Amino acid sequence: MAVPAQAQLGGLMKKAKEKVAKEVGDKSGANAALDGEEVKFDAETVELTPERIDGVIRGLQESRAKLAGRPALVARRDAAAEKLSEHLNKHGAEIDRAQEQRSKINSCRDDAFRKLQDANTEAMATKMMSSPALQQKMQAISQRLAVAQQKGDAGEIQKLQGELLALVAPTAADSASVSKSCGAVPGETAAEREAKSLENQRNQLDQELRSMEEGANAEASKSSGLSPRAFAMARERMEMYLSRAKSNSRQRGLTSAEITALSARRSDIAQAM
Repeated sequence: MAVPAQAQLGGLMKKAKEKVAKEVGDKSGANAALDGEEVKFDAETVELTPERIDGVIRGLQESRAKLAGRPALVARRDAAAEKLSEHLNKHGAEIDRAQEQRSKINSCRDDAFRKLQDANTEAMATKMMSSPALQQKMQAISQRLAVAQQKGDAGEIQKLQGELLALVAPTAADSASVSKSCGAVPGETAAEREAKSLENQRNQLDQELRSMEEGANAEASKSSGLSPRAFAMARERMEMYLSRAKSNSRQRGLTSAEITALSARRSDIAQAM
């Protein structure tokens, strides 16, 4: 028997309404306020009981107090970074040229000194063949070095290695010859010194900022009674709760008991975050 068109339309509209109602119900935090999920707790993911929520709120409040000076410190760090950026934009090409020139000279000098040391080593080997005294000296140093290595005496090892290198090290005359051939290594330019100073300022402020944040996190964890990792995870889960509650979305990753406990302190949590 054929179903009247009006009845068919009514049935379709009813199904559509039921589907919309189901979708809204799945999304609505109000409709699923206590509809939690099974959560596997461990040392890092702890159950958010009323007592633990109190502890996390205390920790967040303590952290906020410790970070009271953070905005000013961030502003100083950013100002130093901006000043460095402006300096490099203005003098970057000059600094690059100075560093390139210094690198070329250092490369030339390193190569020249290496060749001199190789030549001195060959000369020393030839000299040892006709010098018993030099042979005895080398043997004595080698024996002392072996003993120091067996003992693991780093200081003595470094000292004896220095004595061996001194026997073949370039002389003052060699150094003068290298400087004449390659040129003396130029010192830092004013622009380089200023860039280094600004970079040090920025890095120092960065370190102060990290120390402040680490101290605040440590104090927050201590005040909460949780380990640092457990506190961080609890905070993250509470932030997720607030985000979903604000958008009236279904809560995820929380048990019904946790949702109830969090809902009771929602305003306190939001204020502490």
